[in-house]
Amino acid sequence: DQENCSGSSVNIDATTTGFVSSIEWTTSGDGTFDNANLLSTVYYPGSNDISNGTITLYINVTSPCGNAIDSLVVTIYPEANVNAGPLQNICEGSTVTLSNASFNGGATSIEWSTSGDGTFDDATNVNATYTPGANDIITGSVTLTITTNDPAGPCVASYDYTEITISPAAGINAGVDQSSCEDVAVPLLAVLTGSTTSITWTTAGDGIFSDVNDPDATYQFGPNDISNGSVLITATTDDPAGLCGAASDEVTLTVNRLPGGVTQWNGPLAVCKGITGVAYSVDEIPGVTTYNWSGSNGVHIISGNGSRFVTIDFDSVPYSGYYIYVETVNSCGTENSKIWIRNDISTPQLLSPVISVCAGSNVTYYLKEIQGADSVQWNVPANATLIYGDADSAIINYGSGFTNGSLTINAYFYCGSKTRSYSISTVITRVPASITGTVNGVCSSTQTYSIAPVSGA
Repeated sequence: DQENCSGSSVNIDATTTGFVSSIEWTTSGDGTFDNANLLSTVYYPGSNDISNGTITLYINVTSPCGNAIDSLVVTIYPEANVNAGPLQNICEGSTVTLSNASFNGGATSIEWSTSGDGTFDDATNVNATYTPGANDIITGSVTLTITTNDPAGPCVASYDYTEITISPAAGINAGVDQSSCEDVAVPLLAVLTGSTTSITWTTAGDGIFSDVNDPDATYQFGPNDISNGSVLITATTDDPAGLCGAASDEVTLTVNRLPGGVTQWNGPLAVCKGITGVAYSVDEIPGVTTYNWSGSNGVHIISGNGSRFVTIDFDSVPYSGYYIYVETVNSCGTENSKIWIRNDISTPQLLSPVISVCAGSNVTYYLKEIQGADSVQWNVPANATLIYGDADSAIINYGSGFTNGSLTINAYFYCGSKTRSYSISTVITRVPASITGTVNGVCSSTQTYSIAPVSGA
């Protein structure tokens, strides 16, 4: 008897004794003989033979002394079959799933192996996923082999292979996040890798690139970039040939603002000569690290220089006033601001003053600007009411009982005040008297008429 692997032929080598006049091989199955009339021949199992797993082959021998029969049982084991699937193309950075691989027949298990340096998620899974290694990517391809176990019987293990072609991916590194002063162009340094041949810079803001296609371009911040404090810029590669698409990378540029000038001064705008210990300050300015104070002749910074808050002494000198200077400082530069401090203020003065008024009316007054004044006070005469009053204007109601009085304006500053008064009176204090002149007998002649003077008219 013999054991045979499916798909293989059966080699038969029979022997006889004595004289044989004829030989004939027959089968219990559906296979065929190479030559059924030879002792040594080849049998090719049919599909039913393979499906049934066993066949019996009979040899009939004829001789002058009679006939003889013998038989041979052939056990057919299924061979191991395996298919690695079709060739595949992937992009660098991708994995490949061997979803079309299969095995059957006498095989009960498989194992994947690689010609490269990649890894399988499970090398015993027929539909494993393969991650290419660095050398696979450099080489551009890798061969994956699937091998079955060695099945029972005479059949041997089987194998098949497939090749994975790896297209180089486009790669770009836009560099690291940076910060720069708002008036300085930022140098960029993009690194091209893989199949990248060109790049394009774009911005989410409103700045300008020196050359949008230059990996080493510079970027100048726009007004909105500066206002927002930062901007995101992107480097995008060209779309290379093959499976791989374009790649991109982003970098954030942070804006370091130039130091702003002083917009809000806190402290008296007019002081007396020789006064000491006067406090001044400025509102905080974003990004400023140092506030350097100084002054014109007669100004002495006593304490707090470098900060927002200082104490100042003023000399008693024959100047009309003093300048106070503040230099704001940060890593991007400096900005200078100044303010004029008077050592006196002007006397209040009305613009086009109305001093003759009608009783029972409202009158609006306008005041000439008093530089350095901290406040203004309006004082109205008896039988008059202040409806509104500030440093620029006032509305006063002169009641029906008003005849005359003084309107006084006081302007106050850090160490004193200035005052001015205006005499106000009503326009008319009584009605006109009777008319004097000829009333009757006037005939085509010129006559003269008069009334007595009216006070206030």
